[in-house]
Amino acid sequence: MVRFQLRVNGIHAAWPALYGYDNPHCDEIRRGNPYRTANTSFSILQWDGDRLLRHTVVDIGLGVAPSLIEFEQTHGVRVIHEVLITHPHFDHFGDIDWIANSIFRNGRADQPRPLPVYCTRPCWEIGPGRVFPWLAEKGRARHVMIEPGRPFEIGAAQITPMQVTHSESAPGAAAFVAELVEAPGRRPRKIIFTGDFLTIPDPEAPIWRDADVCFMESNTWNPNPKTRHQSILDGLALARKWNIRRTYLVHYSGYEDAEHPQARVNRALTYAELAEAVAAERRELDVQVAAHGLLLPDEAPWP
Repeated sequence: MVRFQLRVNGIHAAWPALYGYDNPHCDEIRRGNPYRTANTSFSILQWDGDRLLRHTVVDIGLGVAPSLIEFEQTHGVRVIHEVLITHPHFDHFGDIDWIANSIFRNGRADQPRPLPVYCTRPCWEIGPGRVFPWLAEKGRARHVMIEPGRPFEIGAAQITPMQVTHSESAPGAAAFVAELVEAPGRRPRKIIFTGDFLTIPDPEAPIWRDADVCFMESNTWNPNPKTRHQSILDGLALARKWNIRRTYLVHYSGYEDAEHPQARVNRALTYAELAEAVAAERRELDVQVAAHGLLLPDEAPWP
């Protein structure tokens, strides 16, 4: 029997706090610990008792390497078996160079080398393959090509990449739907990692429905298509449509909400303010604002 855990390695959008910019959201990050402002990232962990079978990282942007080092110190997880990248924006792959070179040098016998990096061909060619060409050239990382709609297996997890539309600068963008098989005959846990997106070509596809957990991109409160990102209000509608048992909001920025002066939310909020606004809006839904380092199911039970 395999035991699964999920860790939130980072929750932030591309620019967590704007340098020299004053608003409650930026001020909160300055007053806190700026060294924990990692871009949005997750870990899928597979265990056999206390023995780590698999550690899969989903997106590895800026600040994620220090977050993984923090996790190494607090929980003893010292191996990464593969990285999945949703799309070719730097805040989703920027720390791959740090991690891949660490793995190359650390000498651990239980560490796969070169580091497998799963993403679509356009994502690789525009993203890490172009920005860090030496990773493949020097055997630090190897691209494993994936295609939307074609599932692949990672240990006891079946991962299905699904096409999403983000922006013209992010071709090959994909969400990941993970089905975690803990024991034969038991219903898999379904986890959705949306990545960044504005629209989904086929939101009616059955694969989106009835997930246990969804980590939902939530860049602004109000819909604002020019950002090429999903809003929280649109995300709540999707969570309701897809019958998601629990939704965690990630990748919050909120700066463009100032363009909606008549809206109930018309500025970037602190995370406490955001949680309060979500609680007032979600009605019957279980929707929460994700936190750095959240570990399921240890710190919160499975829904």
